[in-house]
Amino acid sequence: MAETLVKKIISSKTGKKVQTGEIVIMPVDRAFCQDGTGPLSIDGINKLGIGLKNPSRCYFFIDHAVPPPRAELANAHKKIRDFAAANKANCIMRGVCHQIMAEEFSSP
Repeated sequence: MAETLVKKIISSKTGKKVQTGEIVIMPVDRAFCQDGTGPLSIDGINKLGIGLKNPSRCYFFIDHAVPPPRAELANAHKKIRDFAAANKANCIMRGVCHQIMAEEFSSP
């Protein structure tokens, strides 16, 4: 039986054939969050004290509340910008995060 595209990609990344239902640990090529989840992610990273392992592969998007309609959202945007700058991560303030990741930064 032919393998699915997902199985092929995961097998390629892990270096072994995977089975449906199998739990695998694999390297992360890129990670992103947006202005809704970004501040929570930053708080978690800071609480754990782990930093960003590969900042150049981390993308923080400000795309949901632009311009910010409330002060707390403006503060959240500042938190994201400051964290990304301090950690030399990518902060993208244009377009829609899911679309930009798919079109500009994703490949099998």
